[in-house]
Amino acid sequence: CESGENPPAPFVVLMKLDVEGHELEVLRGARSLLADVHARPRLLFVEFHVTPQSVAKCRTLAQLLFEYGYHLFLNDNFTTDAPLLPVPPTGIDRALQFLLHEGATRRALEVDLVAVLPSHMPPEFDRVERGDLGF
Repeated sequence: CESGENPPAPFVVLMKLDVEGHELEVLRGARSLLADVHARPRLLFVEFHVTPQSVAKCRTLAQLLFEYGYHLFLNDNFTTDAPLLPVPPTGIDRALQFLLHEGATRRALEVDLVAVLPSHMPPEFDRVERGDLGF
């Protein structure tokens, strides 16, 4: 920085959570970071397991991220045509039901939730196709 200029504010570029069912608690504990528009993570990867018992927690997790202004995508590891599935705020229940249906033969379905701030959306995310899921 040149003399007299303020250095850029520090911020988190990427936050990855793999905390075996405690994702919501971690994000609630990080509320002050998520609320800070200058410091909050530009990109979040949250690994979680979708089971019939975890649907309410997954919904709350998604709603929390929507409240902080993130756009959400799912990487479900089994859809071949669209590795990242965009999920609008009104489509989280439908997305969870789809995942439960697809994972019905498994005990739990591991899913990556990708949350991106609109101001830092990579250009390739704009080209992610919705496929025929219609969340």
